[in-house]
Amino acid sequence: MKVIKKIRYFLLQIFELSLKFPKRNLFAFFLLLGITLGVSTPVPVYISLDDLIDKNFESYESLHKFKKLYKDDGNIILLLEKKEKFTGDDICKLRVWTANQNVYNKDIENIFSFLDLRRAEEGNQKLLYPKVFQGTCDKDYQFENKKHPLSQILVVDENKLILFIDLVAKEKGKYGSFSPTVFRDLKENFESNIAKEIPGSQVSWTGPAVFQHYNFEGMQNIRKTNLLVLVTLILLLRLIFGTFKISFILVGSLLITAVSIFALMSFLGFPIDSLSNNLFLIIIITTIEDFIFVSHYRMKNPEEDWTEAFKRIILPSFFTSLTTVVGFFSLLSSDLEIIQRFGFIAGIGAIIEWYMIFSLVPSFLTLFKRLQVWTNSEKTIIRERAFQFIEAIKIPKGVTWCFLLVIPLSVFLVNKLNYKNNTDIFFPPDHPYSEDLNNFTKTNGIRSYVNLIFEDTVSEDFISETIQEVQKGEGYSFIESPLEIKKDFQKGISEEFYATTDYSLKSFLRRYYSEEGHTRFIIYYPTSDTVVYQNLKKKVDKLCEQKECWLSGIFLSYSEFNNKILNTMIKSLALCTILVLFILFGVARLVGHELRDTLKIIFTAMWGPFAIISLLYWNQTPIFFITSTSFAYLIGLTGDNALQYLLSSNQDLAENMEDFGSGSFRLALIMSLMSLLFLTTYFYPPRLLGSILALGFLLSFVGDYLFLKSLRS
Repeated sequence: MKVIKKIRYFLLQIFELSLKFPKRNLFAFFLLLGITLGVSTPVPVYISLDDLIDKNFESYESLHKFKKLYKDDGNIILLLEKKEKFTGDDICKLRVWTANQNVYNKDIENIFSFLDLRRAEEGNQKLLYPKVFQGTCDKDYQFENKKHPLSQILVVDENKLILFIDLVAKEKGKYGSFSPTVFRDLKENFESNIAKEIPGSQVSWTGPAVFQHYNFEGMQNIRKTNLLVLVTLILLLRLIFGTFKISFILVGSLLITAVSIFALMSFLGFPIDSLSNNLFLIIIITTIEDFIFVSHYRMKNPEEDWTEAFKRIILPSFFTSLTTVVGFFSLLSSDLEIIQRFGFIAGIGAIIEWYMIFSLVPSFLTLFKRLQVWTNSEKTIIRERAFQFIEAIKIPKGVTWCFLLVIPLSVFLVNKLNYKNNTDIFFPPDHPYSEDLNNFTKTNGIRSYVNLIFEDTVSEDFISETIQEVQKGEGYSFIESPLEIKKDFQKGISEEFYATTDYSLKSFLRRYYSEEGHTRFIIYYPTSDTVVYQNLKKKVDKLCEQKECWLSGIFLSYSEFNNKILNTMIKSLALCTILVLFILFGVARLVGHELRDTLKIIFTAMWGPFAIISLLYWNQTPIFFITSTSFAYLIGLTGDNALQYLLSSNQDLAENMEDFGSGSFRLALIMSLMSLLFLTTYFYPPRLLGSILALGFLLSFVGDYLFLKSLRS
């Protein structure tokens, strides 16, 4: 108990200083913030999938080596369809458009289509390279070359054509290797020059560059969600606590915290990515509880001086903030840099918000006395008697113990969850990217691909033998093979012209041959399941033990990324659970609870998050890298109610539960409703995250309050 008293004394000293020197306190903080902002540079925004791959990934070097060899910074795949077959006039217009784009569009490295296919033709001691498809403006397009090796992926049918548009990145700017205008400008150009001029045509767009474009749109859309969150929080606080003053205080502190966080990110060189893009929402949801409990006490005891609310809550809020910080910092154990950065900056954000509430806010209230009464119990819609129906719930001890068996069951189920990180389910099913991708897959059985690169030192015989072994594998839908193209290209050519046609072929098809002499095969799959790439990699590593060949591609990198999510979950979950249990156990014992009561507090506090794990397993809900972080801060927030019951006063646990039970309910309600606002976000994984958090906070209240009350009855 002496340790707890010393901690409380130290915290109260910080609080008293904020009251004694309010102007100095505020000046010092904002001066430091101003200096940080002054020396900071704009925070970069990482959109490209390439920029998010960790440098310690096995696939990182191969991905960037491939990009350098083939000047490939992602591509756009265009599927053009008509109800009737294409005419010669259609083909002519398409030929002119692709030629113009190749010449004038500096973002495009190459457009590869059926229009580029050629065959060598020998005659009168000369070599000619006529185009395979000879569509002209005054002659109908004749679909007569279905047997070409690339027909499946370039000419699906007489009324379905596919173009591969390879992009080259400009110098890195605010958005890394991604340019937010490339796809938009190209799409607008195509729709104004081709789609309108070919009546009855429909276009589907897919490929990594299209994914990145919509990823950029989604990250821009988070601003609307953030605004909606703030408006909703203001309304909820007014309805629950009876005034708008509380909104002014809390929302103001959250905005200052947000500015501080992004200033720190800029100072440290941390980018905004698809995970940290949700940072503001996460900080709001996970840090508002301190001031909610302060306001709850203030509303129940309006006759007391306003400072008593802070003094009463400062000790338990210190420990609840500590468990929240521990939850975020446990993500530093992840193997993924994107999650490590998020965990670190979110943990710092939780620390800043605690300091805001118990140091800067008191200084502010000291200077602006009209805000010192920021609650009104007469105007709240949730009064104490509204909580009586929850207090009346009595769960038999036997039933509670049965529910608590979920905890050991969930520990067993953690590594059996449905870990998914496929890019094609990053967007909702009705999103244009999802619809176009599904249409593309339905048309030609292709959903993802990987590059198989052979070094310039290997023979063609070795390449042929290796490809034959790869073709024995299952699951792929098509292999784009330069060997097959070469065979078709040189059909009917005498041996004396072979060397010449070899050179010409490589100049025509830079898609497959690098200037250094590497040979590229493209292997397509009808699925984006990352397991197929791991299996293929094992096979290629065995076939090319001396690195004569290697795999590369963003889908391969994502399969490696996906494998590390499981480790992140287990590591952060285990570390966070151990540390939070240690804090709960230590606090309960220090305030004088026996071991038996302490274990009851711990089990009931842990029930909510672990119940979520069981529910996710039962529903086979996919776990993305975004949702994999949710358990770290769910467990970081678990037991916060118990800590309030243990430390909020000198009364015993039962009396504190009676005093703060309704406050716990208010908090669970606010946090759950705020979490549901994730459903308004652009992407599917954050929507799933919001659902997990909303349910988790409600279940945590059930464990912290109802189950604990049941076991102590």
